[in-house]
Amino acid sequence: MKQIYLPETDIYLNLYKEYENTYEFEKDLSEIEFKRYREFVIKSAACEKQYFSCQINGEPYFLRFGLVRHSRSPEGYVVRGALVGENYDLHYKRTRYEDDFTANINNKVIKTKIINDRLMNLLIDKELISKEEAESIMKVTREEINTVKFDYSTF
Repeated sequence: MKQIYLPETDIYLNLYKEYENTYEFEKDLSEIEFKRYREFVIKSAACEKQYFSCQINGEPYFLRFGLVRHSRSPEGYVVRGALVGENYDLHYKRTRYEDDFTANINNKVIKTKIINDRLMNLLIDKELISKEEAESIMKVTREEINTVKFDYSTF
């Protein structure tokens, strides 16, 4: 399997799909590696020029992070995402589907919130749970959120 090396973090990512100017990666990282990776992703996104030097199988590339995500694993964290080349950005044409994609996510999140609120109120009204129990159910920790894998193809 091809490897993507991020010299600023001293981390290797597994390259599992390669397209013209985009590279998809996945890797199980330890807690310490994940901390370095996360800080690098945040730092890269905050820079005016988001591109950074990396290597794919020893060959130098100048890329930026695309969509990235992570989830908890027994060993630490699983990170997945895409790296994007400058040529992709230079020749990229926005499609109408992108706006539909974002709108679908927003609509589904709002719909889910409305359904959850209705269900909670119904359970409270029927005295199946108390308000305190409903509040307890609605409290979700960051750790719980990080254990769920979000599948963008759902939308």
